[in-house]
Amino acid sequence: MLTGCRWFLLLASFSACDGISLIMSSHQNLNESRELQPHLQPFFDLASSTRNVTTPVGQTAFLHCTVEQLGDKSVSWMRRRDLHILTAGSLAYTSDQRFQVVREEGEGGDGAERWTLVLRFAQPRDSGVYECQVSSEPKISLAFQLTVQEPRASILGASEVHVRLGSGLRLRCVVGQAPHALATLRWYRADAGGGSVGGSGGGSGSGSEMLVKPANDLLIDARWSAPDGLVSTLTIPRVMPRHQGNYSCRSSAASRDTPPARVYVHVLTGEHPAAMQHGSGATGGASSFHMARPLILLILLLILLTHPSLT
Repeated sequence: MLTGCRWFLLLASFSACDGISLIMSSHQNLNESRELQPHLQPFFDLASSTRNVTTPVGQTAFLHCTVEQLGDKSVSWMRRRDLHILTAGSLAYTSDQRFQVVREEGEGGDGAERWTLVLRFAQPRDSGVYECQVSSEPKISLAFQLTVQEPRASILGASEVHVRLGSGLRLRCVVGQAPHALATLRWYRADAGGGSVGGSGGGSGSGSEMLVKPANDLLIDARWSAPDGLVSTLTIPRVMPRHQGNYSCRSSAASRDTPPARVYVHVLTGEHPAAMQHGSGATGGASSFHMARPLILLILLLILLTHPSLT
């Protein structure tokens, strides 16, 4: 009986020692893990961060900054031009309400976080460098280049078009912008006499230019056409003298400093045939003087031959 008690006490002492050793080992591993944690520095996931972003004017721009192993550090966005802190964490530090930040956790619980700077109604003045910063020690940052493009319109064909009185005229204006861009193409007209074309009316314009509107003698059709983009076609089925003048085309999303596309329309009478436009396309040609030049030379030669005294 005494021998059994001794064996029981011996086993109990070994079990207690093993338990104490296990607890001490777990506590030591926890301390080592806590000591190593500060050495896991945040870093940027460059593969998922597009650093050159281009957006049309008036649209929303997104700058995606993905950070790995962020831990308890914070992310902020700064505009490099004026060193203005736009956001810190989830808070905005600017009176410009177009800016905001959106935080998303990575898929699969890998510890990655994506901090997106959102800029609504982007304008050309917003173009520049923006920095995604992490408050680690030392601080790390990643630069993003934002380019806000203005849609520039262009009129197909020559800068001057000659069209015969009573014939048809068609002008095509194009602007290469994405189909989702919230912009339209507008036609304006001005002539030397300051008069207005049929279908023009009051409206915005530069100087004496008037906004051209559809009417019985003037049609405007706008549609998307790949790969040109937005195409606006101005059609005059029967050209009259009052249709002569300077026509311009610009995107409604362009700033006032952006020059419009221009074309001057000459309306020609029967006595002055020149380079004319027929149907739907503009064609170049010689002027009436150049067209009659061989005939004039022939007449002069005949006069000299029949009247030798003139030589």
